[in-house]
Amino acid sequence: MKNLDFYFYSVLKNEDANPYVGSDVIAVADGLGGSGSAVHTLRPEQYETLRQVLYKTVLPGNGWREDPHLSAYFESLFRPMTDSHPDTSALWASRIVMARFVYAAAKCRNSLGDLADPQARRRLAGFLEGGLRDVAAEFRLEKGRFGGQQLLPTTFASVFLREEEEGFVTAEAVWAGDSRCYALTGTGLKPLSVDDEDGTGAITNLFCVGEKEAVLHYRRFHLKKPCAVFACSDGVFDPYAGHEHLCVENVLLREIGRSTSAGELRSRLHDHYKRIHADDATMAFRSVGFDSYAAMKRFFAPRAADVARMYDRLCRFRSHLEVAACSEDEVAGYVRSRTSDKFEAVVAAVCEALRTRKEDPACASSVRLAYEAAYARRKEETDGACRQRRDRLLGEIRAQFEANPASAHLFFARSKKLAGVGKKCEREAARIVEFARALCGAQKEYEAKDGAVKRLYREYAESKRVAREHADRLYSAYRTFRADPARRAEGVRAFDACRYIVECADFGREPDAGAPRAEDARFVQPVRRKREELKNAQAALPAAEKEVRKRHDAYMRAVAEFLSRYAGAIDAGLSSLFGTELLKTLCPEEEAPREPDGRAVLQDVLDALAPEKARVVDEIVRSLAASPAQPSAADALYNGTRLSKFRLFYAMKGEENGEFAAFGRELPAFEEKYESLLRAPAAVPAAGSAPAPAAVSAAANAPAEPGGTTGGPPAV
Repeated sequence: MKNLDFYFYSVLKNEDANPYVGSDVIAVADGLGGSGSAVHTLRPEQYETLRQVLYKTVLPGNGWREDPHLSAYFESLFRPMTDSHPDTSALWASRIVMARFVYAAAKCRNSLGDLADPQARRRLAGFLEGGLRDVAAEFRLEKGRFGGQQLLPTTFASVFLREEEEGFVTAEAVWAGDSRCYALTGTGLKPLSVDDEDGTGAITNLFCVGEKEAVLHYRRFHLKKPCAVFACSDGVFDPYAGHEHLCVENVLLREIGRSTSAGELRSRLHDHYKRIHADDATMAFRSVGFDSYAAMKRFFAPRAADVARMYDRLCRFRSHLEVAACSEDEVAGYVRSRTSDKFEAVVAAVCEALRTRKEDPACASSVRLAYEAAYARRKEETDGACRQRRDRLLGEIRAQFEANPASAHLFFARSKKLAGVGKKCEREAARIVEFARALCGAQKEYEAKDGAVKRLYREYAESKRVAREHADRLYSAYRTFRADPARRAEGVRAFDACRYIVECADFGREPDAGAPRAEDARFVQPVRRKREELKNAQAALPAAEKEVRKRHDAYMRAVAEFLSRYAGAIDAGLSSLFGTELLKTLCPEEEAPREPDGRAVLQDVLDALAPEKARVVDEIVRSLAASPAQPSAADALYNGTRLSKFRLFYAMKGEENGEFAAFGRELPAFEEKYESLLRAPAAVPAAGSAPAPAAVSAAANAPAEPGGTTGGPPAV
């Protein structure tokens, strides 16, 4: 192996065989882990038998033992099979086929014949498959019991190289399955094989022990030197499904540019695929026409720059490409069905955006109109209830101020700096305090006069009571003296005095006769004096009462005006005075009233939209499509990936001449060149003729008929 040739094997499932790089041939084999997942378990003593079968039956003859390189290679192939641990059918298959092929290529080259001949390929395929059948028969192996499982299944790919004169090299690709052969030239990566797959990606041609025999396909290419050729398993390109040629070429050229030797390149590629770790990744790499690694690096540098630029744009626009491959029904269908399934939640999100006055792309006109109508109706109800509650609360506040004007003085004295209402409010508050003081003064004066009236009334009543008691005594004396003629005159005077006192005290008038004696008159004088004082005091009371009413009306007008204008601003202060519950919802007329119940508004909207749900869903989808870059409050209700595709699809429709559009036209033309060798005319040069002067000429594969030997190597 030259110092520019290498192979690597990134192990995940250990189902690929160790790749092979010879002087004129490279090869890989990939055991099929799915169909070959059955595990072959041997008894401990059978592993020695397996080793003997592998070295004597799978490898007929002993000539290879003299070659240390081959001996070491076969030992590395068979070691996992003979380590006394059960292995999958896929692991066995890839190693048996590789061992048989390397043996035939290294020790029976002349017996292979011209592989352009279908009969020669049939003999080679039979020889490779014969090793599988021999091992299966020796150990009575059976395929798995599950559907699709096969016995010892594997794919295979190889390239035979022959350097020609005039700067060309002949590359003969031989393969079965989806392992691939590639050429890396100055004009790009060129596939040399075509995967054996159907429309579903299932492999249609492979080596296994079964009724259908494998077919080895063949293509012959004349490549201009310098170049590189490699064979690889699907773990190299499957991680990049969709644009695998571009991605694989970018990985190769990038790591070639970063490395300083083939050994470092091998290590970098191994580490790269180990990080991906999607499957076993196997590559056998052979360079032709390079004097040094530095020369190979310089040769591929221009192409590496072009590929890197294209790859960077591919990464940038990968999601665009995925979306561009979708139909409008495909991307919009999910959003439409999800909107229908989550209709109430989507409408709720839109209504919330409308409530907070936020622009939302999901806000269809039908939803907006239904919301505005429902909001206006509920707002009117809410405003009416708010006004009633406000009026009631204001009434309670006025009643408390009216009942105790001193509380206004106390409140405003504590709240000289009323936050948020300014100097005007402070002036009006001072005015209320002035009116409250005047009212309190008038009330105090009235209460004093009213108290004097009440006191005089009590004194007047007391004087009347005393006079009446004296009159009662006089009347008793009259009745006593009336029966005694000697004292009749004295009885008459007692009666007149009694009548005088009664008329003065009870009826408030002075009789014309019967003035009492001095001792009787002293009971009448207090009554007369207190009656006059009471009369004068009562005469002054209406004026004081009128003044109180006047001061009260002025005070209450000031309180009402102040509360109607500033109650909301002084909420905290009033609450501390009258209680939190009383004023927590109070606000002035000119400020925005409380919002309607959002749940009630939403239910009204849903009820209004329900009969036209299908039309409204379509309208919401169209609204989202019209603003693809704007996030929506309803985004959380959709699958993020599908919603992103939906938005990207409509964003791309609006950028028909954008950068992605240019890339979308350039990428197919760039990737179309990868297949150029496979599309070249199928023509096999006549024996002894010179290769075509063009960069490539190709011979198409002619499918081989079943048949060929299964025991020894191909016949000469």
